[in-house]
Amino acid sequence: HRAHFEEQLCREADLSSREQREFALVAIAVDNLDEIRQNHGLDGCERVIEALGRLLRAGTRAMDAPCRLGGDRFVVLLSGVGLATAHSRMEQLRRQCAQHIVAHNGQQIPFTVSMGVASFPHTAGLVDELMRSADRALASARDKGGNRIVLASIQFTPAN
Repeated sequence: HRAHFEEQLCREADLSSREQREFALVAIAVDNLDEIRQNHGLDGCERVIEALGRLLRAGTRAMDAPCRLGGDRFVVLLSGVGLATAHSRMEQLRRQCAQHIVAHNGQQIPFTVSMGVASFPHTAGLVDELMRSADRALASARDKGGNRIVLASIQFTPAN
C-alpha cells in the first residue's frame, strides 16, 4: 500500500537523521513489459508482476518495505542498509528474476528487471530527492539495456 510505504519512508528518514545511519531505496521495473504484453497479453503481464511481487516479499526482511507503485514499477526501502549491501541484496533478486519462469496458458514467460539504488543521506538528503535519485539510476539501468542494477551517484559537498 503506497500510503503505508510513504509513511514508513518518512519515519525511516527521521530515524536515520536522528541516529546518523543510512538506508537504501531501490526503484525496480520489469524489462520489456510491452513485449511481454504483445506475446502473452495483459494477463501474462500481471502474472509476471505477481511473480516479481512474491520474489520481493521473499527476498526482503520484515523491517524492509517493498511496494508496488503501479504498472511495472516497484520500490523497496531497505532499513539500515548502505549502497554496497543494498546492491548485493538486490543483485540476488535480479538473478532470481532472470532465472524465474512464469507459467501462463501453457507457455513460459521469462523476465528480467532493472533497478536503481539510492541511499539516504549519501545520494540524497531529502525523501523527494532520494526517490528522484533512485528513479534516475533506474532510468540509467534501462538505458543500458536492462537486467542490471545502477547505483545512484553520491553527492559530495566541497569543504570550505
